[in-house]
This record gives sequence, structure tokens and C-alpha cells, in this order.
Amino acid sequence: TKKVFLKKRAIIGVLLLLGFCGILVMNRSNQIFSKDRVTSLGWRAVIWQNSLVMIKERPFFGYVINTYMKLLPYYQEGKSKQNPSYAHNCFLQLAAETGLLGLSAFLGMMITMFRGTITGIMMLQKTNDEVAKLMLGLLSGCLAFLIQSFFDTNLYSLKLSVYFWLIVGVIFSLYNLFCAKENCGINNV
Repeated sequence: TKKVFLKKRAIIGVLLLLGFCGILVMNRSNQIFSKDRVTSLGWRAVIWQNSLVMIKERPFFGYVINTYMKLLPYYQEGKSKQNPSYAHNCFLQLAAETGLLGLSAFLGMMITMFRGTITGIMMLQKTNDEVAKLMLGLLSGCLAFLIQSFFDTNLYSLKLSVYFWLIVGVIFSLYNLFCAKENCGINNV
């Protein structure tokens, strides 16, 4: 009977804890997604909307590299008007500054790198598994960097972008060193 009593207390305690945590999560999610409060996500959503307006005005060639901060105040309204900032989305900022042509060139280069590297990894797994694993790790790092770039401006930070382009260069070098020898089925990248 003592074990049953302790089990009931433990179950009640766990249920109370889950209920309390559920309330905290609900309150926090309401704060995050509220349009009335200035939250990180709400602030970014406003900046992203302003960026889309910039892109619509000059869709093909954009406004020129590194002009985003100067031009953003002209697209901000009312409460959202704050000090000039980055877009907190590399892809939107790249499209605003270089147009959809510049964004397409960047994305095309990334897609080519990913396709070639994945093909190389698949071929190298049979003959040189260590290099295939290394390339997979480097490619995963690039993918994580690009995903993070949806929410910040990593590519515009010299300290961060140097590492990204270094990893891209290492991937290309490994591909040319090992996949060219193995004839991975596509032209050298």
C-alpha cells in the first residue's frame, strides 16, 4: 500500500509539473507570436516585409551591395521605424541588394555545390569512406550555416562568412582531389 501511495503521489506530481510547464510554454508562445509586443520574431517579420517591398521595387538588379542599411528607413513605417538594420535574412537582403538575378546566381552556385558533393559522397562511400564522411560533415556545416542565414545575416559578417567560404573551398578541393580520380560521374566543380 505504501508503494501504491508513492506511485499515486509521483503521478500527481508529474501531472502538476506537466500542467505548469504547459502553461509556461503557452504564455511564452503567446509573447513570441504577438503582433502587439515588439519581439524578436515580430520585429524580424516587419523587417522582412519591408525587404520584400524593396525587392518588388527593383526586382532584377536590386539597389547595389551594402546599401540596405541606408535604404531601409525609407521603407519603415510608424512604430517599426528604428535605427537602420540588416534584414536578418541573408537571402532577402541579398535579393534587395543584388536583385533576383544576384540571388539566383548565389542559389545556383549553392545547388551546384550540394548536388556535386552529394554525388561525390555517394561514389566515394565505395572506395574512400573517410573522405566521404569528411565531405558529408563539411556539407552539413554549410547547410546549417545557410539555414541559420534565414534568420540572421551570417554572410554579411566577415568573421562568419570567412569560415563558410573556407569550408566551401575545402569541399571543392576534396571533390577535385578525390572525385576526379574516382570519376564520380560529373564534371569537376
